[in-house]
Order: sequence, then structure tokens, then C-alpha cells
Amino acid sequence: NPEKNNVFVCENAKILIVDDNRVNLKVAVSLLARNKVHVDTALSGDECIELACKNKYNLIFLDYMMPDKDGVETFEELKNNTSNLNSDTPVVMLTANAISGERERFLNIGFDDFLSKPIMPDELENMLRKYLTE
Repeated sequence: NPEKNNVFVCENAKILIVDDNRVNLKVAVSLLARNKVHVDTALSGDECIELACKNKYNLIFLDYMMPDKDGVETFEELKNNTSNLNSDTPVVMLTANAISGERERFLNIGFDDFLSKPIMPDELENMLRKYLTE
């Protein structure tokens, strides 16, 4: 498959990844290195909101299971925050709970998409292609 060598590169893109687990963040950042996107990371919902009020992102990956504020609470707070610079930025829910019906639930809440953990490089790249080329 020649597509395997055709890495999607998007040097002008800024992505925010939110996950309370540093190892997960490190893995995601290393997976995105080949795409040459600029990556910011946040370890909590509050940090995510703080960054989203300071920076404009092309795509936000938001972990579902986090202490304090989970991904849904963080998402809803982001949507209602008037200082948020990313009201039109696609937000993708990261979750290990890839149970049937979960995806629909997240989409109904307003998430643009859903990526299951552990993150597979091809699936991550498909997300970049889908949201950074529109």
C-alpha cells in the first residue's frame, strides 16, 4: 500500500492534546511528530480551558476519564466560555471506553469525533486528514 509512505504533514497546524496521564501525552506527541504539527499538551480540564483561552487550535483531542473535570465537563465548560478562542475548533474525544453507543453519546453532546485509546497511528493520521484538510 503506497499510502503507508504518504505521511500527512501539516506544519501550520496547532493541536491541543488533553490527558491526565503523562505517558499517554508522550505517546501522542511522539505519534504526531512525523506529521510535523505543533502540539500543546494539558494534564487537566482546567489547563485545557486555560490554553484554549490563550491559543487558537486547529484540533483538540480531549481525554474522557480525568480526575476533577472529565472530558465532557471540560468540553461543556469550553463551549460556554466566552474567552475560548476555539469555539469552532473540532474536538475529538479520547477514550478507552470504545463501547457501542458511546460514540453516539459523545457526538450527541457535541464532540466532532471519537478516537479510542490506545491510539493507533493510522487512526490518528486519519483524524488529522479529516479535520486539517477541510
